[in-house]
Amino acid sequence: MITTRDVAEADWDWVLAESPPIGGPQVITGGFLHRLKDHPAILAEEDGEKVGFAVYNPGGVRWEILGILSTIGRRGIGSVLLDEVEARAKAAGAEQVRLSATNDNFPALRFCQLRGYTLRQLIPNAIADNKKLKGIPDDEALLGLYGIEIRDEIILNKNL
Repeated sequence: MITTRDVAEADWDWVLAESPPIGGPQVITGGFLHRLKDHPAILAEEDGEKVGFAVYNPGGVRWEILGILSTIGRRGIGSVLLDEVEARAKAAGAEQVRLSATNDNFPALRFCQLRGYTLRQLIPNAIADNKKLKGIPDDEALLGLYGIEIRDEIILNKNL
């Protein structure tokens, strides 16, 4: 059974070590650099073992998921984490949850749309600016899933 709880200080080393698939310990959404550790997070566990996390930015009527990761695919871990963030947002009076994905991340786009998220905005070439914020050379291509160059940011929203 998958359970969730708030990430404790002692959990952050694990969360940050697992964060490279979502961009590392610093993620960029909408042109803003976020240090994951500066935000609240939820940990998913199964039989006492850490199996995923979601880091989010609460705020008024719209919350943002900064990163969500399951270490074991297709077991419902991501869905449990997404549901928990949405429940917390709704309980706090939020009307919408937002997240972003990159142009190469078809699995994330599929996952989110199957759970009621809609494509709201495409930010072409957003990753060029993001590379500057992270100190990555302009001429260094970032290859993502399926060997696709990561270039664009796609914003998805779900009304609660």
